[in-house]
Amino acid sequence: MAKFQIGDALKAGDNQCKAIQKAVDNIAETRIRIEFAAKYAEAFHLSVPVDNPKPLRRPLKAPSKPGAGTGAGTGSISPAGADQLPPGFARFWKTWPRTDRKEGKAECLKRWQARGLEAFADEIVAHVETLKGTKKWRDGFEPAPLTFVNQRRWEDAETGEGETINGVQQHESPEWMRNAL
Repeated sequence: MAKFQIGDALKAGDNQCKAIQKAVDNIAETRIRIEFAAKYAEAFHLSVPVDNPKPLRRPLKAPSKPGAGTGAGTGSISPAGADQLPPGFARFWKTWPRTDRKEGKAECLKRWQARGLEAFADEIVAHVETLKGTKKWRDGFEPAPLTFVNQRRWEDAETGEGETINGVQQHESPEWMRNAL
């Protein structure tokens, strides 16, 4: 194949000979390298020692993927680890409504601790309690707890008295209007 890409043979001083030698030197000592050297050494002026190939070492186990396995932070905290939860985080997690979006406790705890949110636990838990009463949350449109922590949602101006849309406070529709729909 090399003769089709480079030519039948090269002159000894040709720069391509040096490039080919460098490429061959980067190949692990396997049967392929030995066969290549045997076939093209004369044509491309290669200095490849011909000796017995060493078997390739195979890893006993594939390398782990980043973020996978133990300690990835995406699983749940074991019941034994529940005693070690900071009290503010434990109240936050207990207060959060039980829905499909309540997941990632370990990652949420990691972010909670990294951001030092234990000092704001009372404010955060109070805000979650308030939001649980909003129409949006009652209808199932609450964020995941991790999203809430990452985006510091307790600092939002949203309250349980209605929603704010484009800076205008929205109030719950009168009963006659709800019944008409």
